[in-house]
Amino acid sequence: MALIEKIRQIVSGRALEQVLQQMSIRRKLQLTVSPWLVGMGFIAVAVAAVSLSVQLRLARLLPQLADNPAVYEPLQNLRAMQATAAIGLVSVIVLFIIIGSVNAITLSRQISRAVDSLYQAATKLGSGNLQERAEIYGSDEIAVTARAFNAMAARLENLLNSLEQQVANRTRALQTIAEISRRITTILNLDDLLAYVVNRIQQEFGLYHVHIYLLDDKTDDLIMAEGSGQVGRQLKARAHRLQVGEGIVGTVAGTNKYFLSNNVYAVLNFVSNDLLPLTNSELAVPLRLGNQVLGVLDLQSESRRRWSMDDVSLMQSLADQIAVAIENARLVDETQTALKQINRLNRRLTRQAWQEFAAEADIVGYRFQAGNSIPLQDASAGWLPAMQDAVRQRQVIQPSPSPEATDATELALPLMLRGQPIGALSLKRAKEAPWTPEELEAVETAANQIALALENARLSQEQEKTIVKLKEVDRLKSSFLASMSHELRTPLNSIIGFADILLQGIDGPLAENAATDITAIHNSGKHLLALINDVLDMSKIEAGRMELSRKPLSIVDVFAEVAASVSSLLVNKPVQLAQNIAPDLPRVWADPLRLNQILINLVSNAIKFTEEGTVTLGAERHTADLLYIFVKDTGIGIPQDKFELIFEHFRQVDSRSNRKYQGTGMGLAIARRLVRLHGGDMWLESKPGSGATFFFTLPLARPEG
Repeated sequence: MALIEKIRQIVSGRALEQVLQQMSIRRKLQLTVSPWLVGMGFIAVAVAAVSLSVQLRLARLLPQLADNPAVYEPLQNLRAMQATAAIGLVSVIVLFIIIGSVNAITLSRQISRAVDSLYQAATKLGSGNLQERAEIYGSDEIAVTARAFNAMAARLENLLNSLEQQVANRTRALQTIAEISRRITTILNLDDLLAYVVNRIQQEFGLYHVHIYLLDDKTDDLIMAEGSGQVGRQLKARAHRLQVGEGIVGTVAGTNKYFLSNNVYAVLNFVSNDLLPLTNSELAVPLRLGNQVLGVLDLQSESRRRWSMDDVSLMQSLADQIAVAIENARLVDETQTALKQINRLNRRLTRQAWQEFAAEADIVGYRFQAGNSIPLQDASAGWLPAMQDAVRQRQVIQPSPSPEATDATELALPLMLRGQPIGALSLKRAKEAPWTPEELEAVETAANQIALALENARLSQEQEKTIVKLKEVDRLKSSFLASMSHELRTPLNSIIGFADILLQGIDGPLAENAATDITAIHNSGKHLLALINDVLDMSKIEAGRMELSRKPLSIVDVFAEVAASVSSLLVNKPVQLAQNIAPDLPRVWADPLRLNQILINLVSNAIKFTEEGTVTLGAERHTADLLYIFVKDTGIGIPQDKFELIFEHFRQVDSRSNRKYQGTGMGLAIARRLVRLHGGDMWLESKPGSGATFFFTLPLARPEG
């Protein structure tokens, strides 16, 4: 409405400006009448002056001509006539002035009144009063202008009223679209959603028919999912469908673009429907979710020229909201279906698990009486009739007391778990104390808690059985690996030994190609032997059969042996091996073979992942009982989220098959477990691109004596 007021002010203001530009009549009247009156006054004064001059001249001449009667008398008569003529002319001029002034004043008042009326009307029009009209006086130019002004005001009023109606209709349409959009977000059932949409659109916009087609994922056809009114129900009952590209609806689904026709009979691909004979105009918009078309919203009207581009934007916006609501309803339906399947599966698994548990159990129940618990081993003895009824009907049973039962009242409840009965609870007490609703509620709560407790007990027992089985499987796996590793090492050592003999030339010289092949066999055999040794070591550690032969060791001597062992890895590589050992370090209490294995694994890894730079072996006193050893490199580094992963066997930071750095992924896992067998621990510090430092601790050897 603010927009309408602004337009009203602009248009009426311009109309006022045009009228006032043309209506300067009062000023023109003043400029026309005033000079006329002044001119007439000047004429009267001039005539009077001439008459006076003539009279004066005659007055001077007449005394001189008194002696000449022939001249004196005519002049005397001329003087009298001139005086009379002057008096008459002046009188006529004065009369004319009086009459002209009266007419001018009358005309001025009439013109002023007409102009004032027109001015007042234009002023009110300019202030926004479009019902104001000017009064019409006479039939002159001002009256014609007033009529034109009134006609202009009437057209302006009609134009703004039409514009106000259009804006009101547009506002109402937007409000309806917004209300429908809000409502459909709360409808989770697809059928209810579609029915609400088509019926609401038809009612609110006064349409002949509205229906929604959805794409069938299996056939790619358009199925009429919902339609308004009786015709919609008939088409839905027929399972009415269209192919993509068929008719207006099929074209929209195929092109993902709207289709508008204000005369469907002029459209070549229009497919008429015998149930909708009065359709004259049609608008179809795609139901799209992103770039995916879910279906088509089709709107039909009995009127021609029903649709405009404003309708297209409104309905496309609504169609997009409908598409989102349809997808949400589908997801909810799929979720509910999945939950139902899960619940059915849970009930079946629960039933099977408890059947197996009951079949293996020695005790099927307990009877509690007078503070004593009596285990029941026979199901027939424990299941009372009321308990059987409670399980069968899955509800609380209060059997009617029999004549024999004069001193007790019975209550039976099923023990329910995931909607499946797993047992029953029966209670008896004195007959004169009936069960109150509060007591029944408390007993039902207790029954639910008992069911959960029984399930937890069963799961705990199942878990214990699973743990035992897993331990046995792990033991068998370790034994198998240890056995297989031993069986593999014997022939592999022979292969490596014979290859070494051939390479030394003991059996004679080798051709160049043969030497190359045997070298490859020798190296591959050593690599495989190292892998088998790692597997055997891991199996021994996991099986708890790794034994350590400890003795006091000098860390300086250990570092020297390690440096000699890895020297071949530094050949032709711009990496230096350095040592940083604190002075006067005490000896460590360790297995020399395993300590060498730990350090060689760490140093080999550091050299492998360092393209250029330094690998440093270091040691210093950590505590009174522990030595602090580290291996630091300037290599590629390790992300923090991979710190624990690299200590798992067969795991590496880069697990791709075509990774740059090859390896089995067991060295660090074995090294950490060996350190922990010694009573120490291993950890690391690293950042990608800044190298890595592996730390571990070892116990110090006790002083001799």
